[in-house]
Amino acid sequence: MTDVSSGGEAQNARLANLRAATMLRETAHVSLDAATESALSAIAAEMNMSRPELIRMALVDWLESHKNSRAAAND
Repeated sequence: MTDVSSGGEAQNARLANLRAATMLRETAHVSLDAATESALSAIAAEMNMSRPELIRMALVDWLESHKNSRAAAND
């Protein structure tokens, strides 16, 4: 017997991740609090990359780790 609820939850999670990725495609328009903006600017300068590049890199890393942790939980 298949668990329909977990399939629906997985589909909802995939859709939420897709929506988040779509919304953050243009990261230059992401508005954050002053402390977070300051930290992003400092880290981006330290890594010699732009703020949008840093946000994209962090988001990709987070999505990849989130996907891996979800896959492990489903095994």
